[in-house]
Formats: sequence, structure tokens, C-alpha cells
Amino acid sequence: MIAKKLLILTGILVLLFGFAACSSTDNVQISITYPGGSNQNGVESIEIEVPKDSTVLDVLDEYAGAQNLEIITSGDPAYVTGIGGINNTDTQGWIYTLNEEIPKKEPGRQKVENKDVIIWTFGDKADMQDGGQ
Repeated sequence: MIAKKLLILTGILVLLFGFAACSSTDNVQISITYPGGSNQNGVESIEIEVPKDSTVLDVLDEYAGAQNLEIITSGDPAYVTGIGGINNTDTQGWIYTLNEEIPKKEPGRQKVENKDVIIWTFGDKADMQDGGQ
């Protein structure tokens, strides 16, 4: 009888701790590097908690809300054309990397995972590849 109660109690504890370990959010690092001469300062990386299945654009939106920055997007799927008053030009624009690689998807389609690192940089459009912007 005692063994049966211990087995049931163990099963309940396993279920409780198992569900607690399943998080419905991801923690993602994001930073933005502004061009020299802009009124904005480069920002240290900030960790943001976002719902699972969030995209790079979702993370940027969360960051922008927390920092009171304006984000401008264009098209569908959305490309980022401005961050914090720095807008794309004919020769330069916003580029993002995910875990030090330029993704082949637009930021609104690129999913993030727990502990991912996103860096937005304003750079030459000639350096941009496929969906990286």
C-alpha cells in the first residue's frame, strides 16, 4: 500500500516538474549597431523574452517597444527599412544576422529559438544576401 502511494506521488511529481520545464517562451539576445555619425548610440545586447514561434521581426518589435524606437517595414513579407530614425537609402540598409549567420529568410519569416542572438547592422546593400534584408 505504501509502495503504491509512493509510486503515485512520484508520478505526480514527474508530471509537475515535466510541465514546469516546458516553457512557452524563448529568451533571445538582440542588439542594434547604428552607423557612425547618427544620433543613435550602438546598444549593448539585451535579452528579451518572447513567445515560442516568434520571428526575428517579433523580437525587434518587442525591443523597439521597450526602447521606444520606431520601426519601419515595407512589403509582405516585411523588410525592415528603418530603425530608430535611420532609414534605408539607395546604397545602404538594415542587415540582420542570426547566430552570426545571414539567414536566407525575411525577418518576418525567420523563427527564433531559445538563446538565439540577433544583431541588426546598418550597412552596404551590396553586402546583403538573400533574405537577410
